[in-house]
Amino acid sequence: NPIEERAERETVFLKGFEEDFWRKVSVLELKGVLQEPSYEAMFLASRIASISPWLRLLDLSQNSMPALSGRSLGQAFVNAPNLTCLNLSQNRFMGQGIRFIVSGLSRGCSSLTSLNLRANFMADEGTEAVAACLPALPGLMSLDVSTNGASSKSLEKLGRTISLGCCPLLAQLNNVTFSRFTYNIGWGAGKMLTPAVEIGFLFWKLKSHTTPITSISLSKADLKYEHVKELFKSIRFSQELQKLDLSQNSIRSLPSTISVFRKLELLDVSNNDIKELPNSLGLLKLKSLKVFNNDRMPEKFKSMQCSELCKSLRDDFFKENKRFLGKPAVFVVGAPACGKTHLVRSLA
Repeated sequence: NPIEERAERETVFLKGFEEDFWRKVSVLELKGVLQEPSYEAMFLASRIASISPWLRLLDLSQNSMPALSGRSLGQAFVNAPNLTCLNLSQNRFMGQGIRFIVSGLSRGCSSLTSLNLRANFMADEGTEAVAACLPALPGLMSLDVSTNGASSKSLEKLGRTISLGCCPLLAQLNNVTFSRFTYNIGWGAGKMLTPAVEIGFLFWKLKSHTTPITSISLSKADLKYEHVKELFKSIRFSQELQKLDLSQNSIRSLPSTISVFRKLELLDVSNNDIKELPNSLGLLKLKSLKVFNNDRMPEKFKSMQCSELCKSLRDDFFKENKRFLGKPAVFVVGAPACGKTHLVRSLA
């Protein structure tokens, strides 16, 4: 009997939150537990307030919680001074619910270090609300607002807010995950329209040119060659890049400028449409190179180990540039009698 089952679940929730030992709980993980989101979410959100003062970690992801439950959660977060990690991803808070949530966070969660709002249908309204609350969260180190249908304009606004220094630790992150931003059909079926990839590179706007980036993931971002070329231009100042994931895109070739990332160790270009790799790739000291599921690539490359493939590319690079590398030229500029001739004779 659905009615009896619902009443039984309500009793279990109520009993749990009323018992004394629950009042000192610090970690609460309820990922994907709600069977009737519209009903149970409202009940659960209202009960969170009774334990919020002790909470350090709260995970309510994958519960399809509606926008109305965001108001109750926002009220609970006003009295959550110890909360450091909050995961509300894959719900249905939308822009309205996110406004209530981040308002509560900004008023009572100054210790928050990680906030995950991925896939909540919050669009521009929610994204701008997040940007407005960031100055009240100076300790934030991790923020995920991807897959919410936000426009480039609101994402850039969020980026500018962070770059102003309101979240110094967030601006100094050295790991960047770039997810595909898609426009969704609102409250109903939640199906995706044509993926509109926001290659405005929000996260590059967050970085000062002195901040190293060591890891970048751009998997499933619907990238093409021109996007990768623009990406390399955007991060050319970063000499600390060690891991680059470009898998599952529509890339047909890689720019030869990839060789500027001297510390690159892990490269994943699998599941693309790459025909050949640039010879300059062989100049890097890669420890892992994934090229599988590129149908146009020669079979010999697919079967080679990383070191063997890099050596083959390196040999081809030197053969290709032999006429330049074999005859180095020196052009000395200086005032008369400053020692130019003596310098050249010394070098010889």
